Amino acid sequence: MTSGALLQEASQDEEALQEEEALQEEEVLQQEEEALQQEEEALQEEEALQEKEALQERRRCIFSAESSAYHY
Repeated sequence: MTSGALLQEASQDEEALQEEEALQEEEVLQQEEEALQQEEEALQEEEALQEKEALQERRRCIFSAESSAYHY
């Protein structure tokens, strides 16, 4: 092989390696994005559950207060 052909082959190998690294990095970023999205959804579900529990507690307090008012 001539030195020009060796340089061209090395350049092509370098380009292929860079493309592979870019694809791997993109895949990692996509996985991180998906993980963040799942975490955000879990937080939203937790907040919704806490709000629901708070509403139920307020209803119990109101019902308890109304029940107490009827006894007097």
